[in-house]
Amino acid sequence: MSNLKLVLGTLILFLVYGCQRKIEPFSKEKPYAIQIAKERSFYQAEKLTNRLIDLDINAYMVQYEDSSDNDGQWYYILANNIETLDSARSVRTRIENRFKLKDLKVVTFESFEKAVFELEELKQSEKQKIASNKPGVKEEIFNVMGKFPESNSLIVQKTFVLNTPDDPENMKGFSQIYSMSMDLPRGIKKKLILKNTTAFSEVIYKDNLYGDRVTIDIGKLRIRPSSIEQGSMITSRNKKSFEIAEQYADLILETGEYDFEEKKEIEVKSYTKLYGYKVTIEPRKNYFRTYLILVDNSQQYIIFSQSTDKTEDELLAILSDIGKGKGLLNYNEFYNAFYTIPDQIVDQDQFVGFTIDKLGWSYARNRGYVRWSKEMVGHWQASGYFYNDKKGLWAYGIFDLLTKGKQNHIYNGLYAKDRSRNKYKIDVYGTNGFILYRNKYNRRASRSYKKVREISFGIDRYISAINNTENAWFTKDELLKRAESLQFEKIVK
Repeated sequence: MSNLKLVLGTLILFLVYGCQRKIEPFSKEKPYAIQIAKERSFYQAEKLTNRLIDLDINAYMVQYEDSSDNDGQWYYILANNIETLDSARSVRTRIENRFKLKDLKVVTFESFEKAVFELEELKQSEKQKIASNKPGVKEEIFNVMGKFPESNSLIVQKTFVLNTPDDPENMKGFSQIYSMSMDLPRGIKKKLILKNTTAFSEVIYKDNLYGDRVTIDIGKLRIRPSSIEQGSMITSRNKKSFEIAEQYADLILETGEYDFEEKKEIEVKSYTKLYGYKVTIEPRKNYFRTYLILVDNSQQYIIFSQSTDKTEDELLAILSDIGKGKGLLNYNEFYNAFYTIPDQIVDQDQFVGFTIDKLGWSYARNRGYVRWSKEMVGHWQASGYFYNDKKGLWAYGIFDLLTKGKQNHIYNGLYAKDRSRNKYKIDVYGTNGFILYRNKYNRRASRSYKKVREISFGIDRYISAINNTENAWFTKDELLKRAESLQFEKIVK
């Protein structure tokens, strides 16, 4: 019997591993391939490559730096190895038609001749997840972040993580949240979010193959509103969930008089049952917007979702994964930014919010396409905000350049050489950084001061800057203290 099990086990291993096709990249003999995408991160590129292989596309990765563009190294996701140009064009058309993809490129081996094909060492140079302690923010924030759905088909394009006041009648210190460009459903204001939730987060996901986006907002509810008239899907067990959802659904409908308006009850099965409404409006002729407003059956969480490209079934499939894993913390691009937040918050500072955004070409365009700005495109930028009753609001920003070598190249090799006024060298974390000043008028003292604008430095995979906001008055030593409270020292170790 044991021999039979051994034979069966060996057969299964052969079927699983032995039958996997070996994908050969293009070469001088077969010099054409189809370029599908490119990513800065090895792990993001690997995720997309594996997805394409699952779709039966012969995909593989190479690393390449096009010196003519001066925009740094990318991981290119390519497909197939083809002998002739006509055949390559035919393959491109077939892939585009079968998978509904657009604007794929035929590329030549000659143009990638200096590419790196053996990527194992490059993989090891990029940490998949950094080593640091749990950030010192309240537990409700982690509860909210843990509810977001996980998918290998999605990347985190943009995120907002919001703390809310302990006393909803006292919003002091939280004004920065009003300047954040969130994608909330129309009619739902940030002031309402701060008042009705104890923590809130918005994630804009991007499909790593098709590029379409999904916005999901999740908040930990603070209060439960009064009852309303019962509907057809509403029972005594889920009534309160529908009540909460309907209040938010009605806010959307109250934003205007539309040619088409619909509010339809909906139920989604995820980690628990979610109840609420699908709200559809027609803001302009033949243009429809649909929002899903959901509340869990214990009335702890409110969820908003929308997508201009995904079908309703695709969106519901994503929402069905809510609360089934570690949520945002299983997305490396988010984790590796958020976990730089201090584990010990200094001087009774209060965490206000955190944002993360994947840099696009508009970032380089706004900086005149200087070389260092082009090499930042495709990486993630994050900002954290903290309020101190005596000194005001301070912020820190980071750029995650993924590897220490790339950080050193961009910050020390390119950015540090840019000259500007009021910029001086300073030691931060034992590394060379810069402190920037600006002249600021103090009305109380009726005189001008040289105010610290920011302290910047590069360390490990990050470029970081600690800032005084407009009305904050942290001294150099106070900002240095906060800079050195960030968890970079643990990451380096």
